[in-house]
Amino acid sequence: MPRDSGREVQLIDIPGFERIRWDVWETNKGLSKGVIFVVDSVTIGRDSQECADILYRILTDPEIQRRHIPILVVCNKQDEVTAKDVEVVSDILEKELNSIRITKYNPTTKKGNKSEFLGKVDQDFTFLQLRGNKVSFAKCTARSDDPDGHEGVEAVVDFLRTLA
Repeated sequence: MPRDSGREVQLIDIPGFERIRWDVWETNKGLSKGVIFVVDSVTIGRDSQECADILYRILTDPEIQRRHIPILVVCNKQDEVTAKDVEVVSDILEKELNSIRITKYNPTTKKGNKSEFLGKVDQDFTFLQLRGNKVSFAKCTARSDDPDGHEGVEAVVDFLRTLA
């Protein structure tokens, strides 16, 4: 955002190291107006379960649900030849989230924690089924070694503007 816009947004980077990640998350989630969830579009195929586990925890967080916090999933490294397109990343995450939700609460046996079940019971999970939290996707390239390598960053800036 331009500095002269008069609006300010504080960003908090949640570290990837698991021990620290959730401590930082718990400490700061109450301050959040939005979540930017960055996905590596090149490695999503092999990292899909871990990525979906983290996203699931965010999506089922009672405070995030109660406050209807919007989530932007940024599919980074779109300039790489082996990068998965945004629609493919979304499909991969939906399939993983569908599997995870059944392990958290099985609607057939009624075992598990029902508050951790995402989506509609009688359908495979899709992001469109989320009621309170809008989840949107954007493709992005943010290369520090290339001054012109910031394609798609506008989507992130636009998301931040909606939060300020």
